[in-house]
Amino acid sequence: MAYKILIIDDDIELLKMLRKYFEIKRYEIITAHLKRQVRHRNRIY
Repeated sequence: MAYKILIIDDDIELLKMLRKYFEIKRYEIITAHLKRQVRHRNRIY
């Protein structure tokens, strides 16, 4: 079972870079860029 990581930032390029890095390390990555996305994702988990 992979660990899950939620990454929130306003820099889309940073989110993409971190997603790639952690996916290589076999983590399940969830990213959010906008406040609306953060609220929505928090309801899911």
